[in-house]
Amino acid sequence: MTFASNYLMLNTMKIRNLPSDILQFGIAFVFIYAGIQIILNYQSFVGYAPEIIFDFIPVQIFMYGFAVFEIVLGLWLISGKKLLYSSLTAAGIMILINLFNLDLFIVLFRNIAILCGALALAAMSHRKGSKISITIDTSPEPEESQQPTSPTHQVTNPAVATHTNHNTQTPTSQPLPTQE
Repeated sequence: MTFASNYLMLNTMKIRNLPSDILQFGIAFVFIYAGIQIILNYQSFVGYAPEIIFDFIPVQIFMYGFAVFEIVLGLWLISGKKLLYSSLTAAGIMILINLFNLDLFIVLFRNIAILCGALALAAMSHRKGSKISITIDTSPEPEESQQPTSPTHQVTNPAVATHTNHNTQTPTSQPLPTQE
């Protein structure tokens, strides 16, 4: 299957991952595009870099190095490998760019949207790897004389879905079926 056909497939797995895929593509596009533009015309972006860096590294070398870094970060985001780390790296870059350019915030305020998107992507990717799932307790309600001894296992309505950590899951809880 080609890259395009993977995104056009509308099965349940792809629909469930669509928000994450959209964020990945959007954030990656920003970094890849910026990296290419820096390579094509680095002088237009020199004003956004902290001047103190140029005391240690020549302007052109730093700008080309940063351009390559942005392109690699964009490709890393698209790959989906270690998405939590690539998303947090993207968020960190947006924070640094804005902090070092507070006087240019009138132009860079859009970076806040990229920062929030990167943080949302990090949260979504972190949640995918967590050990928490949704379960439904299907056991009948205990009678008055058979109340559980632990208040954390007391069920008032067995039809209510609850979040349960697998390490402390009650014996009567069963995970919801997944569509993978």
